[in-house]
Amino acid sequence: MKGTGRVKKKISRLLGNNQKKKFEKFIYSNTAPGYFEQRGADKAVNIELVSFVNAASFPDLALSMLSFLNAAGRPKKWTLYVDDEFSQYQKNIISKLSFAELRKWDETLNEADKRRFSKRWQLRKFAAYAGHRLNGTTIFLDSDVLFYPLFSNYLDSFESGNWYLPEPPEANNIDDDLIKHFDFKRQMYIVNAGFFIFNTTPDWHRGFEYLDFCSQTEKEHYFLDQSALNIMYHHDLNARILDPRVFHATADDHFMLRALNTSGFAIRHYVGLIRHKMWQLGWKGLFK
Repeated sequence: MKGTGRVKKKISRLLGNNQKKKFEKFIYSNTAPGYFEQRGADKAVNIELVSFVNAASFPDLALSMLSFLNAAGRPKKWTLYVDDEFSQYQKNIISKLSFAELRKWDETLNEADKRRFSKRWQLRKFAAYAGHRLNGTTIFLDSDVLFYPLFSNYLDSFESGNWYLPEPPEANNIDDDLIKHFDFKRQMYIVNAGFFIFNTTPDWHRGFEYLDFCSQTEKEHYFLDQSALNIMYHHDLNARILDPRVFHATADDHFMLRALNTSGFAIRHYVGLIRHKMWQLGWKGLFK
C-alpha cells in the first residue's frame, strides 16, 4: 500500500524517541557514572577510541560507550574532542569515567589554523583527528556507532594495519571532484568516516590538500571530511576493508517498522536516516 513505509518510519521514530528519553533520564541520574564504571571492568582492552562530539550528541555518545564496555571491555582511553561546550553536568559525568578524557577540538592548533578550520564542523572534526597522536591501535568513530558482542572476536585482527568501514555500494557520499582534480579512482567501496582504525599515522597532508582546494574554490559539500579520508585511504596500499556483512553502515531498514537483527553484527553505524533505530529496542534489552 502506498505510504505504508512512511507510516512505519514515523512509528519507529516515535518508539526510538521514547526509548531515548528513558535513557536520558538514566544518564542524568546520580547512579549513571557508577554503572558505567562497573561495565567491562573485568576486561581491559588495549585500544584507544577517539570521537568528535557535541553537547547535543551526548546521549548517543553515552550509549555508544556503554555498548563498547559490554561488547569488548574497558578501553585504555576514550578521547573526546568537543566541538562546543558540554554542560557542567555532562562534564561531571565524563570526569567520573576513568577511561574518558575531554579535550577541545582545537587545542593542538595554532591561531591561524583555528581560524582556518573553524567555519564548518567537518573541518573541525578532520583537524582534531589529524592532531591526535597515535599510541597504538586507535579507533576513530562517530557517537552514533554501537558495538555488539561479535566485535570482541575481531580485536586481535585490529592490531596491525589501517582499517575502514565501507559505505554501501549504492551510496554516493563522496565529492565527485576527487576524480576530476585529484589522483583518485573510485573502487567498489568508499570509506565511511564514521568508523575507521589506525595503527600507523596516515598521510593527513593529502586530506588537507583536498580541503584547501575546497576552501579556495568555496566548494560546499556535506561529506568534506569523508572525501578527504577517502583520498588518504586510496593512497594507503596496505589499507584493509572491514567485512560489510558484519560491520554495518547500511540503511536497509529505513522504511521498516523493525530494526535489523544485530545478532550477526560487530558494529553498526546508525547514520542520519536511521539514527532512531539505535534507540528503538531500548538500551536495557541490548546491554544486559
